[in-house]
Amino acid sequence: MSSFATLAALAAASDYDELPVPVKSVAPTYPPEMKQEKASGIVMVKISIDENGDVVDRVVAKSTRAEFDEAALAAISKWKFKPAKKDGAAVKATVTIPIKFTAES
Repeated sequence: MSSFATLAALAAASDYDELPVPVKSVAPTYPPEMKQEKASGIVMVKISIDENGDVVDRVVAKSTRAEFDEAALAAISKWKFKPAKKDGAAVKATVTIPIKFTAES
């Protein structure tokens, strides 16, 4: 999953006084066919977070394996954030978060 440092690195920090912070993250379901293949990958998901900290839009920005895309999108839609702030007020924000799938040995 992503760390707060990764989130900060992927957002345009100058756009906000405070970046959005995940307060609830849901791990993606590993697609069974990818688990059998012991496949790994990363899906970069670009999300929009509203003033309430809800994910209101999500799209795959980049992916190493398309087979992971749906699982990543489904998981990220369940995340909840402390919203970004600008001048002390909660604002909408757009960030890109890496969702990692690591094959078990």
